[in-house]
Amino acid sequence: MKRAPIKKPEDRYHHGDLRRALVAAALSLLEKSRGDLSEFTLRAVATKAGVSPGAPYHHFEDKVALLAAIAEDGFLELGSAMASSVDNASDTKVVERVVRAYLGWAKMHPAQYRVMFFPELKEARFESIRAVAAGALAQWAEYLRVVKRGRTSQEAQALAVTLWSATHGFLQIALEGLWDKPGLPGMRALEEQLIEHLCTLAGER
Repeated sequence: MKRAPIKKPEDRYHHGDLRRALVAAALSLLEKSRGDLSEFTLRAVATKAGVSPGAPYHHFEDKVALLAAIAEDGFLELGSAMASSVDNASDTKVVERVVRAYLGWAKMHPAQYRVMFFPELKEARFESIRAVAAGALAQWAEYLRVVKRGRTSQEAQALAVTLWSATHGFLQIALEGLWDKPGLPGMRALEEQLIEHLCTLAGER
C-alpha cells in the first residue's frame, strides 16, 4: 500500500498564515527576551512557530527583514488606534484621546513597540518604515491643528515632535519598569500627569 507523503511543517500554513505565524513567534521570543537580539535568529523563530528552518525565508531574507515587517505593521496599527480614538470626538478632547490611545496600544503590544524603534532598522532598504513613521508624525500634527485652528503646518509639526518624544520617552521608561519604584506615585498617576501636561502644552487645557 502506497503511503501518503509526509507534509513538511510549513505545509500546514497558507501563504499569509505562515507570515502571521512567524511574526507571532518572533514577537513571543522578543517579549520573553525584552528585546534582546543576541539569541534572536530565523531558526529560533521557525522552531517557535513549529515550521522547518527554511520556512521563514519564504517571506524574509534575514532576521532584520522580519523585524522590519513587525515594525511596519506596528506603526500602521498604532496609527489606526490613534485615528479610531478621535472618530466623532469633540475638538476639546483630541490630544487627550490620542495620547491615551498611543499609551494603551504600546502597553498592549510592548514587544512590537520596542521593535518599532530598533536601531537595526535604519538600513536604507527599510525606507517603508520611515514612510509609515512619517505618516504617524503627520497624524500628530493634524490633531494639533484641529485643537488650535490658527497653527501653521510648521508649528503643528514642531509641537508634534515634542509631544511624540515625551510620550515615547515615558513609555520607554515604563516598559523597563522604572516607574514602579518606591517613592513614585504609581504608573496610573504618572500617566495622568503626563496627559495633563501634554494637553496643556497643546493648548487643550
